[in-house]
Amino acid sequence: MACSRFRVEEFFEDCKGYLGMAQYETRSWVGWHHHMTLVGLAHLFVTLTRMRLEKRPRR
Repeated sequence: MACSRFRVEEFFEDCKGYLGMAQYETRSWVGWHHHMTLVGLAHLFVTLTRMRLEKRPRR
């Protein structure tokens, strides 16, 4: 459980830092939910791309 807390904090730090999670001003719950969903998907894309590039052998 201790490691999962670090992952969650790392997720929020990454999302706030370079994916724009903290830049949305809440006007409605639906709008906030859509924005957070897109930020989560963007984070997944960035993480998977980073992992794929790290596995690629260097020439």
